[in-house]
Amino acid sequence: MKCSCKFLLGIFFSLTCTLFTQAQQLTPEVQTAYGNVQGFAQDDLNVFLGIPYAQTPRRFEAARPPRVGNETFQALEFSLPCPQDSLRGITQQEAANTCLTLNIWTPGLDDEKRAVMVFIHGGAFYFGSSSEPTFNGANLASMGDVVVVTLNYRLGFLGYFDYSVIGGDRYENSVNNGLQDQILALEWVQQNITAFGGNPENVTVFGESAGASNLVALLAIDNPQRYFKRLIAQSASPHQSQEESRAISQMVADGIGIYSDFFWRGMGAGMLLYIQREVLKTVGTPTNSLLFAPTYGENLVMKQNVVDAVDAGLTKDVDLLIGTNLNETALWSIYASNLCTMTAQQNLFTLIDESTVPQMENLIALFSQTPGREDATGGDLVLAIADEYLFRGPAIDIAERQAEHGNTYMYLFDYPSNLPQYSCANGRAVHSADLFFMFGNLGVDFADEVIGEPRDSADASARENLSQLMMKAWLNFAKTGDPNGEGVPAWPKYDTETRATMRLGTESYVENAPFQSEYEAVKEFRETFNIMRLGK
Repeated sequence: MKCSCKFLLGIFFSLTCTLFTQAQQLTPEVQTAYGNVQGFAQDDLNVFLGIPYAQTPRRFEAARPPRVGNETFQALEFSLPCPQDSLRGITQQEAANTCLTLNIWTPGLDDEKRAVMVFIHGGAFYFGSSSEPTFNGANLASMGDVVVVTLNYRLGFLGYFDYSVIGGDRYENSVNNGLQDQILALEWVQQNITAFGGNPENVTVFGESAGASNLVALLAIDNPQRYFKRLIAQSASPHQSQEESRAISQMVADGIGIYSDFFWRGMGAGMLLYIQREVLKTVGTPTNSLLFAPTYGENLVMKQNVVDAVDAGLTKDVDLLIGTNLNETALWSIYASNLCTMTAQQNLFTLIDESTVPQMENLIALFSQTPGREDATGGDLVLAIADEYLFRGPAIDIAERQAEHGNTYMYLFDYPSNLPQYSCANGRAVHSADLFFMFGNLGVDFADEVIGEPRDSADASARENLSQLMMKAWLNFAKTGDPNGEGVPAWPKYDTETRATMRLGTESYVENAPFQSEYEAVKEFRETFNIMRLGK
């Protein structure tokens, strides 16, 4: 077996290998705008791994399209992930030079013009990779007769750091280099996906966590309809204003005490990642997940706040499927058990601003009255407030507005994970749990850490049924802009009158305006307190 395996540590990382073996058949060569590529046949699919969509970028600068190659590119194995803490030594520099790649699963190299689904991975903007087994697109491609694309993009300091605080205004857009990488990959798809059996006029972008946040950010660029027709946002996290990002970057630079442009641009990738690791360690979990994010500003590729962009009609005719998990932030309690014991006086909000204590007390009192939370601890209630503040509330804000411009559907994922060793996460629908169901990859190693083993045969059957339902709904939406179809419960469009929301769990059904009083209360809190102002 021809295998290039990399053991990646971290929340989303596991053993990854090339899928090609010498016994499998190579595909015909496919002509792209940048030269021919050749993949391999696997079951009923044609698979292409590690195709470069950009040249090696200069540090802190936007990437450029790849050069035209004279030799056929052998797309037989994943590239290295983009530089991140889990890689070590010289590998970091190799990754920096080769990581901007994409992968394709397609049922046919023909003229069928299939719907195309382009996935953006998550990882708090500082880790993650398209090669993670969770994101293998084979099941979606086979079930739906669609073309699935996954990709890498720059992370952390290399992808979301406002280097202008050190290098000057010419680096103003460095804060969105990761986002610009994704735009470049979407341009590659527009140019070349026809040769892989796809339809460039029917592209759906979908992503989770940081990936979803990146995609939602694309709603605020000029003419996003150039790149996609539909968007699926799973647990999108907040964006930053240019003022906020610059303040955070200045805080980092001041903390390190190094302002030399020569040093920052010339140091090895491993050293840069060492500095990043120390910064993240100092900030601590879970606040370090807020350090990096897409940034909006008048002179940036993301021109304005997404809500303002939607209000202005810039997203006309973009279909949207958006939602969150019921207990997003419970995932972080697995890695920081002190989150289970939070109180109104000591929590991630008062850590940033002590004056929020009275507001937190009021919110905890409100949330404790919600049916089903009778036995909730203080930590449970603070985490529920954080879920509403960071994930669900912002998703509703966008859905409310986009419903006026395109087909819009809302979901709430609430399959209860089986994690008895983690009291705050057990029985909860934690952040990222939806991915295993949506990709049909319930059996990958990391699933045990997020959803646990099935409780019994009935639970195993319920998992498989939910996975099938979600795959069908996502595929239906990608093809037509409507998730409804055989095997999917009737799913109405979202509007501000009914707020119809599909509850996806052991039983799936539509509920109108779930947790509405909590949404309204936390929305008022969000208007007075901005958790993204870490640099202030």
